[in-house]
Amino acid sequence: MKYTYRHEFKKIRLYVEDWFNYITFMENSIRNIFSEYLLIESKVGIMENNPYLLITLIEENGYTIKCKIIANIFPVLEISCDEYIFSVIERILKKVEEATIYYVKIKGSGTIYFVFTPRQQISLTRRRSFIQKILEKIVWGNMIFFFTFSLIVFYLLSIVVGSLYALILTIPLINLPIMIFSDKILDIIGDWDITKYYRSIYIISLKFPLKDYISILRKIGSQKKNIKKMLYINALSFSDNYLKQKIKNLFKDRIGIEINEENITIRKIDLYSLVDSVFLRFRLPTPRIKILNVKYPNVMISGLMLNKSTLLITTGILVNLEEEELRAVIGHEASHAKNHDQLFFFSISSIEYLVRIYIINVLNILSPISEVIYLLLSLTTLFLIAKIIEIRADIEASILLNKSIELASALKKIGVNHVVKKRKNRVLSWILWKTHPPITFRIENLLSVNSNQYNKNLFLTATYMCIKDIEKNIMSMWKNAFFNTLSVRNI
Repeated sequence: MKYTYRHEFKKIRLYVEDWFNYITFMENSIRNIFSEYLLIESKVGIMENNPYLLITLIEENGYTIKCKIIANIFPVLEISCDEYIFSVIERILKKVEEATIYYVKIKGSGTIYFVFTPRQQISLTRRRSFIQKILEKIVWGNMIFFFTFSLIVFYLLSIVVGSLYALILTIPLINLPIMIFSDKILDIIGDWDITKYYRSIYIISLKFPLKDYISILRKIGSQKKNIKKMLYINALSFSDNYLKQKIKNLFKDRIGIEINEENITIRKIDLYSLVDSVFLRFRLPTPRIKILNVKYPNVMISGLMLNKSTLLITTGILVNLEEEELRAVIGHEASHAKNHDQLFFFSISSIEYLVRIYIINVLNILSPISEVIYLLLSLTTLFLIAKIIEIRADIEASILLNKSIELASALKKIGVNHVVKKRKNRVLSWILWKTHPPITFRIENLLSVNSNQYNKNLFLTATYMCIKDIEKNIMSMWKNAFFNTLSVRNI
């Protein structure tokens, strides 16, 4: 019996002018995409103005599988095989989806970025060190990870340590100093300062065909820092058009690489003014601004006092977002600062801890299993509150800055993998120990923002919206389970 499966990637959009490039990219990538299968043949064709790639594979058990990838506004994958092999179909679907996401993200080309700011040390993009990752985790998500992790540690201590007073003191003695100096932690993590006097970021991007990208990276290799120094000197001295010519000549003379001027993009962002205007709109003092030179796209703010907070922006987010998208994302962080979310999480985690210590150690009314269940429910609730606060920050930033579309666009770019892959029910995403709600929910919510529909208490509004989405997805899950059960009985 012949089995046929068809899937349309509804959350991936291709422009008509990209269709042939997409199929060419997929053809060049098939050996990587289907590396675990024996590739028999592949051919490219056109069907009703839609280019397609037809691939014949043999899987490990000897079954022949034919895959057709069709370029369309929403790309299509068709799989036909002699037997229904769910695991193989799932793997092929995932591989094609990932390759398609990658194509959309890079538009079939590879880009090299050079980012610098005047009067700062020239440095290359680097991997985050282990210490930096730990420090980021501490302050990431308004320190909710740190606070919840400390609750687990204190729970284990409560089992070992006998002194109740010693346990009660641990949370302020450990958590409070870290929260007070959280802005200093971001200072340690960051590479460059953005100030009133050195306020701009320069981004030079060079686009190359994907087939040449790896070899060009190898050619640049150890010369990258010297190239960046020369670009830095020229960027401060010449106009954009003349600078493009200088860059073209530099790469041709020093490395032997030809690059067209239309593939050179030069951006200068007055980052200080951008941040200052956003925080002014929130009636907040401008924070200290630090740049972390890593590829990972992220923005975070930390600090107990409004006049002593630090905003950390990675170069990864600067190169990925347009200026108005960046403004919207910074507005989201300003909302966290305005509402003292860090202090709020410290307070509720401390209260939860003290209540639990009282119930377990003083009242002694819970069994060991009940204690564990109580802890798990407490932590799940804390992470759910964190998700609600993220939605509130989205709403507040989109209303105050009138940037709901830009914030949704930024989320799509930053989380393109998550946007496409979140096809299934969102219930699990809501209850997982993650600080951020499902990204698809955030985008849907932002695209339907209407400032007139919200009450003054945005936290209550966000709570209602989150609960409604959880309820809707639970009902959908039960409905699907019910109909699946009926279909099985009918068979």
